[in-house]
Amino acid sequence: MRTILSIAGMLVVMGAQAEVTEITPMLSAVKESKGQVVEMPAVRRVAPAVRELESAATMQRLDSVVGFNSDGSKGTMMRFVYNENGWWTETHNYYWDAGTESWGEPVQSILVDRMENGYVLAESNIYSGYGVRSEYIYDDRNRGIVKTNYSMSPDEEGWVPTSKGEYTYDDNDNIIEEYVYSYDADSEEWVYANHNYATWDAKGRQTSIDGNYWNGEDWERTMKLEYRWYDGPRDPDYVPGTDPERLTYRLEYMKIDGEWLPLFITENFFNEDGRVSGQSYKYYNRENDNYYGGDSYGGLLMLCTSWVSEIGYDEVGVQNLSKTFNYIPGQEEKLVLLGQCEYEREDMESGDFVMLVTNRVNVYDSEWNVTGNKVVDKSWYAYNKSGKKLWCYEEMPDVNGVFIPMLEDKWAYDERNRQIATVSYDFNGNERVPADWITMEYDDDDNLIDVLSRCNAGGGMTPLGMVAHEAGKVTERDYRVGEDDERENWKYNNHWQHSWENGQKIQSLCYRWDGESWMNSQGQNNNFDFSVAVEDMIVPPAYTDVYKVDSIERLYGYGEDWMSTREVYYYTEVVNTAVEGVEAEYGICYRDNTVYGNGGEAIAVTVYDLAGQKVMAAEGTKVSLRTLAKGVYVVEAESASGVTRTIKVYVR
Repeated sequence: MRTILSIAGMLVVMGAQAEVTEITPMLSAVKESKGQVVEMPAVRRVAPAVRELESAATMQRLDSVVGFNSDGSKGTMMRFVYNENGWWTETHNYYWDAGTESWGEPVQSILVDRMENGYVLAESNIYSGYGVRSEYIYDDRNRGIVKTNYSMSPDEEGWVPTSKGEYTYDDNDNIIEEYVYSYDADSEEWVYANHNYATWDAKGRQTSIDGNYWNGEDWERTMKLEYRWYDGPRDPDYVPGTDPERLTYRLEYMKIDGEWLPLFITENFFNEDGRVSGQSYKYYNRENDNYYGGDSYGGLLMLCTSWVSEIGYDEVGVQNLSKTFNYIPGQEEKLVLLGQCEYEREDMESGDFVMLVTNRVNVYDSEWNVTGNKVVDKSWYAYNKSGKKLWCYEEMPDVNGVFIPMLEDKWAYDERNRQIATVSYDFNGNERVPADWITMEYDDDDNLIDVLSRCNAGGGMTPLGMVAHEAGKVTERDYRVGEDDERENWKYNNHWQHSWENGQKIQSLCYRWDGESWMNSQGQNNNFDFSVAVEDMIVPPAYTDVYKVDSIERLYGYGEDWMSTREVYYYTEVVNTAVEGVEAEYGICYRDNTVYGNGGEAIAVTVYDLAGQKVMAAEGTKVSLRTLAKGVYVVEAESASGVTRTIKVYVR
């Protein structure tokens, strides 16, 4: 459950507030992991607008959250302040003073100054004389173009500037240039720190990044990269709410003898179904002016091998082809087969099938002639007819070439393909050693209601180094979770039980096994008022629940009993005149996970998560948000007639 941040967590911030805040460059290189398909990172605005209003005239306003100790006495309080338009502007945190029976002065205050449209002009966080502050300047499109950071401490008088960022955007609101400055207190002047550029395509995907830092006299480049993106169908394993864009080309440059030269290209290839069909990693060779590797760049790199792979799949998406080729340096596209995986499939009457994958690499002489090959590992995989993995067993050769088992994992699913069990084993010589066994149960709405975990009853960890042995016939193993697992040496570990109502978790209880019985460990009770939805509430941005929260009870095991602390939420019913008739006035409304233009008017919609990251952009007379993961988002909409509206919505 994600609600208002924990009161205790909000108060323990002294160390963080004492640090000087620095601007981190907004522009950055697209993250790339060798051999992985890379997704496009979202670009943060400098200061995203978060509007906490919806279209009800009478609304519930959260005013405070009070924490009570286990004995019922008051402990902490978070108090929220809003302006006349319903925007959250202040949070004050207090400890209860039992001596004076009062809250006293706040120990921490978070203050926000806003423009009339709700955009943040300044935000401050102050704790025991220490503080950090950020101030923002916007252009005529409400894009943050300047962010200035300040710090405060008991040794300083007022706010002292520390760092600053200046930002330029393209017509699609992507940051294309930024200057980052640090503040020189001695000269009382801003000093250059970073200067970065970026380019983007029409879909908002980064196509280049050029990074520079100030060396005291001139700009010095720190990085240069170029990108291209795949425009085919979505990945079959695409998860709703994530960005489906995938990187297909990445060129990175390196500075050699004062000159920036291309270093290597990473590529991903895709088949007609959108699955990865191959990958390559190619180093540039300066002497031959190609990307077939072999250039050590004057000893700066240890290995410059260029390679390309081929990947294939069967009819249910299970991989059945894998080959890796090396480029021979100095020769035009001369490839040799470095290694490949051999696949042997055995089909069962049940529709399951077992796949033996043997990873074999070739051995070459100095002229790149194959002189032999060797097996580096063997893996067995079992799948059900839907392509869900049921089993994995791996063996590797020891120094004598004898194959020894490394691990074994199993998975089980119900008739709705929901995972209901996972079992993991290690190996000690020829003995299979239990590691973890977890079983899961669900209700009819696919909510997880029971999680039972077991571990090795013998305790301890599997010793390093395994005794070599001749592997048995692996196909005789039971690849399904069943009786052979039950007979292993297990002991109970933890047991979680969850209760749900209206799609919300209302209770979680965890028990631990003491060797003979279950003992209370930890838990939480969440009390909602399901008659009030978040759309009809005025709350701070950290509130992300779907319904009004009345209280949260946190449970702590005390033998066979429970101890508890409580957080009670206090509200006021207010008439929010700022949003009366909002649908008619703005021509934009939201209902049933869809943003509409009033009267069929076309609208342009941009959606951000609560961290300010853009997760969606679309146009039309209505825009559905159903592809997004369930949760709370900020929607900025503009009608064809130029009317704009910013709202916080919940996608169900």
